[in-house]
Amino acid sequence: MKRYILLIQIPAEFTKHPMAIGLYSHELKLAGRCDLVGQWSGKNAIIDFKTSRKLKKEEWIEDYFLQCTAYSIMFEELTGIETPGIVVLVSVDDYDMPQIFMKNRNLYTNKLRKIIDENTINTSTIDDTDGGVAA
Repeated sequence: MKRYILLIQIPAEFTKHPMAIGLYSHELKLAGRCDLVGQWSGKNAIIDFKTSRKLKKEEWIEDYFLQCTAYSIMFEELTGIETPGIVVLVSVDDYDMPQIFMKNRNLYTNKLRKIIDENTINTSTIDDTDGGVAA
C-alpha cells in the first residue's frame, strides 16, 4: 500500500464538513459523495482521490473534472461556500508520487449542465394513468 504525505489546508469553516461528504443539489437534481473539501494552493477546492494502474493523460480524465464540478456546485448550494478549485490526485501503480491535476470548475460548468439537460427525462410528457407517454 502506498502512503503519501500531502499537506492540505482545511479552513475552520470546513471542519464541520468531514471527508467523504454526502452532497446533493436540488438545482442539478444530482447527489454524490465527495472525498474532501479543503484548500489547495490557498484556494477553496474539491479534492478527489483516484487510483490507476497507469499514468493518466489530462484529456483522458475530463469525466473526473465534470464529477468534481458537480461536487463543487452541490457543496456551494448546501453551504454557501464557493469552491471553484478542482484537484484530482491519481495514485499510480509503480510510481512514488501521485499525479496532480488542478482545474477551475468554471471550465466545466456549461458542459456539465448540457450533459444533465440532455439526460433529464421530461416528466411533463409522462401520463401516469396508463403508464405511457401522453399523446
